[in-house]
Amino acid sequence: MNSPNEKIKSFIKSNEILSLATQFILLLCELFLKIFQYFYDPLRNLSIFLTGLGLVIGYFYYGGYWSSIANRILPPNPVLVSRSCDDKSTSVGNLEYSVRVVTNVRNTGGSGKVVIEAAIQQGDEQWTKSEMIDMEPHQTTESVIVFDEVSLFDVTPSCSVKVFAYGK
Repeated sequence: MNSPNEKIKSFIKSNEILSLATQFILLLCELFLKIFQYFYDPLRNLSIFLTGLGLVIGYFYYGGYWSSIANRILPPNPVLVSRSCDDKSTSVGNLEYSVRVVTNVRNTGGSGKVVIEAAIQQGDEQWTKSEMIDMEPHQTTESVIVFDEVSLFDVTPSCSVKVFAYGK
């Protein structure tokens, strides 16, 4: 019993034009493989060289963008530059009293959200408020948080501030 491959072989051998066409195609394939084998090492070296050249050109062309990419990946690193507590928003005429916590924060990391958390303590009571701001790298920002909860007739309030990066 003849397999399908043997039927195809016998058909090609019986037809002279198909036999010549098949031989021609096989010769072309062999020629292509010989050319590939001959140029394999030089082409491999050339491709390595061109890849390296492309990386160097890309580095110099896009060099200014690397820092901006790093700023997007790196988390912010907020640093408290200064803080102060004052009662400049006080209006004694109608006995409204409040304390402002003024902070200056500098971001020494990448861009992102920074949380400023201020706490006021007056006597036995303590109040905490926070503010979230977006900061770019090397940006310094002033923030004002107002506490209306304090009392004019109690002890002088004291304040504390914490700054930290909001998790990405």
